[in-house]
Amino acid sequence: YTTKGGKKLAVVETTWFGAPGALYGRGAEIVIALNPEHEVKTKKIRKFTIAGHGIVVASAAEKLNEREPGWGGPVSGTILGSNQKESSELTLEEVKNLIIEMF
Repeated sequence: YTTKGGKKLAVVETTWFGAPGALYGRGAEIVIALNPEHEVKTKKIRKFTIAGHGIVVASAAEKLNEREPGWGGPVSGTILGSNQKESSELTLEEVKNLIIEMF
């Protein structure tokens, strides 16, 4: 996909941890990865990761937290994730559309 600001966006559903890096290598500037089976202790949750290749994506946290609490990431701001303890109820389409609009 291409965001409104002209960034190349890749969207993937996978359990593979290295998806953002692999997609950067294919030209993506921003990656949305949904892991439907992210392991947290003894349970599996649906977890999103939004990663920017040198692009700060943390500004999306406010809008995502309005829809679903628990989004955050490291100080660098180039990685943003959904709640680390509970499954995300957002759809891949909802997250994709928000990122397309914001970036």
